[in-house]
Amino acid sequence: MKILIQDLETLRFLGTDGRWVPSKDDARDFHSLLPAFYHGRDFTSRRFQVLLYSAEDNFCTSIIAGVGMAHKKIELPIANTIEPRTHIEIKTTSNRFNTAFLRIGNEDVRRHLN
Repeated sequence: MKILIQDLETLRFLGTDGRWVPSKDDARDFHSLLPAFYHGRDFTSRRFQVLLYSAEDNFCTSIIAGVGMAHKKIELPIANTIEPRTHIEIKTTSNRFNTAFLRIGNEDVRRHLN
């Protein structure tokens, strides 16, 4: 008995070198269902199925199907970034303290206020 991965579009099987081969006999044997499924999901980019295959009596059946996630562009939403800032207390003519927020790295403005 062999555990194989088959591409559902081309009906080819995943070989030992990572290429798709036409023959079940040349396909990679994963020996177990979960390693085959995870390999298909993580290292292929197509719809696939995991097969149980017996060469002695030419028995073949699908156990589970999945979609490969390799080579897919993952886009994550980027939140509004907050600029790093520092605050400087400024004494006004009425002797009141106000706070000015400056972007970190804006040295010219900081020198002017000091």
